[in-house]
Amino acid sequence: MTSRCKSPLKWFYIMALYQLVIVCFLTFVVMSWTRHQDVTRFVVRMPVPARDDSAPLHKRHAADLNVTILLENKTICHGLDSVSVLFMVHTAPSHTAQRQAIRATYANSSHHQTHSVRVIFLLGVQRRPNKLNIQTAIDIEHRLFGDIIQGNFIDAYTNLTYKGVMGFKWITQHCKNVDYVIKIDDDVYVDTFNFFANFYTQRQKNMIMCHSWPAWSLLVERRSRWRVSKHLMRRYDAYPWDSCSGYAVVISGALVPRLYKAALMAPFLWIDDIYLFGLLPDLVGNVTRLHLEDKRYSNRSRREVIQCFNTSECQLVISSAQVPYIHELWRARHRTHLSGHLVPVRTHVFVNGSVYIWDFKTKRMEIFMSDPREYNIPEIRTLLKH
Repeated sequence: MTSRCKSPLKWFYIMALYQLVIVCFLTFVVMSWTRHQDVTRFVVRMPVPARDDSAPLHKRHAADLNVTILLENKTICHGLDSVSVLFMVHTAPSHTAQRQAIRATYANSSHHQTHSVRVIFLLGVQRRPNKLNIQTAIDIEHRLFGDIIQGNFIDAYTNLTYKGVMGFKWITQHCKNVDYVIKIDDDVYVDTFNFFANFYTQRQKNMIMCHSWPAWSLLVERRSRWRVSKHLMRRYDAYPWDSCSGYAVVISGALVPRLYKAALMAPFLWIDDIYLFGLLPDLVGNVTRLHLEDKRYSNRSRREVIQCFNTSECQLVISSAQVPYIHELWRARHRTHLSGHLVPVRTHVFVNGSVYIWDFKTKRMEIFMSDPREYNIPEIRTLLKH
């Protein structure tokens, strides 16, 4: 008893330490529970460079897919009874060379005399806006071509769902007269000759055509690049919907407004291939799915694709292609279908605020204009279309 009384502070410190441990444990439990609640309810607000600083900037897992559009051209589809094909291209702010290659080849309306073709390029806001002054280059590019649709969200791999829904929103509001929407990435070549010859007449009101994956064939990943939170799809080992490779997807124009309406009501999932072409069509219902066979959808080697395109029997519609491979494929296909017509040897390319000349023979690029802002915009636009 005497020894205990000699050290009363010892027990005081022990009890204080014990209470501190309990408080830390309870705090950890509460914070963990809060963090794992439905975080899709929150939107992180950040200023957008060179834009209204009061506007919210959407980051991943925000539930509001009705994203504000910062740059757009509402007249792309105006003045026509119908638009045969609208290319909806997922691209990144810095991919100006890819966009220009698509504009100069298969998405160029001047190359299609019997069909009307339009293109929109979907992108977000650069994560580091001051790097290479990319936003300024995007603004100039939009003034030149009027085909940029930029949304108020960070352009990132985990925000591709925003990009797709933004495209659906724009088409619903400004391009309801489109027959087909072809959603592609900017490293894809589309053979419009084969598309119009073999697929365009197969018009169906609610149709999706793609390289499809059947329901339950794609696993719900928890650790890989395509991982989703353990609080999503909790009772599923695989996705229960038919879906598509988002690499290239053909959608009937009449279906797009219904997909957009479904997106405003559907739970959020950041994996765009599953969300846009699996969950949303399932919610819409009665959607016809057509599978693109391997002979029409291919990732074959460059030599094999060019050999195919140099023959009139080639049925390939979709192929992966980087710049300047897109130009090379276009020249091969253009030469096969329009023999006797002059195929240009050189073309002008817009890259990061400068205009270059690309030579198909030497496969070299040289500077033409270092700062297009010093030149007449209509004059440059005319130049780049040739």
